[in-house]
Amino acid sequence: MSKLLEQLEKELGLPAWKILEMQRAEMADPSAMRMNFLNGTLYATHYAYSDINPYEVLRVVSDNCLEVREMRHENDPNDMPTFVPGGFSAICTHFGSRVITVDPKGRVFKIRRTKRNPERWTYKGLRFALDKEPRAYYDHNF
Repeated sequence: MSKLLEQLEKELGLPAWKILEMQRAEMADPSAMRMNFLNGTLYATHYAYSDINPYEVLRVVSDNCLEVREMRHENDPNDMPTFVPGGFSAICTHFGSRVITVDPKGRVFKIRRTKRNPERWTYKGLRFALDKEPRAYYDHNF
């Protein structure tokens, strides 16, 4: 049994045969792209220096490969960043919060597990990690 399947068994409390059965049913129906057996709780987080971008996992391709889709994130209108004069133009003293939404038109691609650190994933040099919730952060001072 694969390591990823064992991890999913522990997290979800479902037997491996049920997880695989649900994935096969999901792959047979192209209109339902999300994995039912993950209940939408598995996300990939892209770490770009000081910024953090959310991605949702669409499909488990293999033990070492996941298909992900970019999610939309923007400033929360009720909690906007605060800027004060300084630096080149302004310094952000309060970063506010981000609103994360599913983007059906988001870019879809495959990330692969790294050989050196199996907890990390990569795509063309970009660094990813798996999370149970989507996370986003935009550094206004960078």
